[in-house]
Order: sequence, then C-alpha cells, then structure tokens
Amino acid sequence: MNLLIITDNIVYQTLLKASLEPFFENISIYEYFEENLRADIAIFAGIDTENEKLEGLAKKIPVFIVGKVNNIVPEHVTDFFLMPLRLGCLIEAVKHQIKYQNQKEKLKKIKINHFNLDPKTNELINTSKDISIILTEKEQEILLYLFDKNGKGVKRDKLLQDIWGYVDGVETHTLETHIYRLRKKIEDDPTNPKILITNDEGYYLSF
Repeated sequence: MNLLIITDNIVYQTLLKASLEPFFENISIYEYFEENLRADIAIFAGIDTENEKLEGLAKKIPVFIVGKVNNIVPEHVTDFFLMPLRLGCLIEAVKHQIKYQNQKEKLKKIKINHFNLDPKTNELINTSKDISIILTEKEQEILLYLFDKNGKGVKRDKLLQDIWGYVDGVETHTLETHIYRLRKKIEDDPTNPKILITNDEGYYLSF
C-alpha cells in the first residue's frame, strides 16, 4: 500500500514519514498537489488546496487533512484534523483506514431495507427508485457496522471508537455530521428517519 503526503512543512514531512513508514510499502512526499499523483491513501498537512481537487481525489482514495482548506471540508474527505496536529490521533485513524481497506475486498453485497450496498465500490442502489448513490468511506462503514449489529442500538462513543479508531480528536467531521449526510441520502424525510434511527440505546438500522 502506498501513501502520498502533501506538505511544504519540513517538520510534518519528517514526523509523518517516520511515524507511518511501518505501515506502507512506499511513501511519497510532495510540497504541492499535482493531479497526476497516485497512491492508496493521501494526507494533506498545512496546505491550502482547492476543494474541487480535494473532492476529486477523495472520491478515489481515502484522504486525510491536517489544517485548513478553503471554505468547507469536501464531503468525501475521510477525516479532518485541526492544528496543532495530534499525531497519535492521525496515526490511529490511518491505521484504522488501512485495516478497513484490506477488509473491503472480502465484503459481500448486503441488503438494507430497499437498498443494496456493494462495499467494494461504495455504491448504494435504491431498488424502489432504481437510483445509484455513492457513499463516502465513513458513511459506508457506519452502515456496515450497524448492519452487523442486526438492529441492536450502538452508543455514540462506541461508534466513534470502532469506526474512527479513536475518540479524542474528532472535531470537524463528527459522527453527527456523517449521520446527517447519510440520512439525506437514504431517508425519504431525513428529519423523520425510518431506516437509520436513534433512540435511548443509540443508533440502529431498521430492516
């Protein structure tokens, strides 16, 4: 698995490379983003990058951001960390993503209510309307995780720990943000959810 690090900060270059070398076959470091760069996972650290370019890359591979981006963080970015960087949180998040990426190829298609989900492509098919929806990595992880719980509620802290790989450090892309975006994609009325439901026991799926 190959890692792409985009940063012009020599400290970040050194820290990230040294910390993540054990988990990647190859690590490439660039001071700015070029659209022809290829990798399995990318980290942008302290670089102002156009949202359209970030979103385009994030739809193809997991992207982590440290620091600022212009305007709003693109939807498909896997995770976002404010400065100063909490290196331990970033490392745990990347390790969790590596594990998830390795598992994806073994996952089978599943049915959730009137949706069919293909974990290999992140594609969710609304069978009642014949509509295809592309989920973000985290949206898919949430659905797969809750699907495995077979209707049992899961508390917020448990979801954060098991899906993000850590609890401390979740800031901009919180669980609630992902749940909100996911409901907009799968619910007829996101304000009155019938599939991804919250109760006193936590979040659960209604089949």
